[in-house]
Amino acid sequence: MNKDDAPKMTELDCLVSSEPIQLMKAILPFLSPQGQQFVSIYAKAMEMRNTIQTFQNQRADMSMCSLPSSRTDLDPLQMIQEIRDYCGPAARQKMDQCMDLAAMMELANLFQNNDSEKNP
Repeated sequence: MNKDDAPKMTELDCLVSSEPIQLMKAILPFLSPQGQQFVSIYAKAMEMRNTIQTFQNQRADMSMCSLPSSRTDLDPLQMIQEIRDYCGPAARQKMDQCMDLAAMMELANLFQNNDSEKNP
C-alpha cells in the first residue's frame, strides 16, 4: 500500500497515540518474530492506557469525537463521506458506489416530484 492509499488516523488515534508509539510500530519489520510480538503488544497496551486515561479525565478534546446530543438531522451521506477518509482503496471504492447510488436515487426522486407537480 503506498502512502496515498493509507487511511488517515482518526481523532481518537491522534489522542491516544504518540510519537514513541508510532516509532515502535515503524520498527516492527526490522525485529524478530518474538520482538514483533512483544513490541506490538506493548505499543497497543500503551494506547489502551492512554485511552482509559483520556476517558477517565473527561478531557475536553474528546468533544471533537462526538456529535452534539441535540443533533437529530444525521445525514448518512455525510457520515459515509467522513468514514471514507479512513478506509483503504477497496472500501473507498465501495463507499463511492454507495454515494453515487444515493445521488442517483435523490436525482430520480427530484424528477419524480417535479413530474407530479406538473401533472396534478
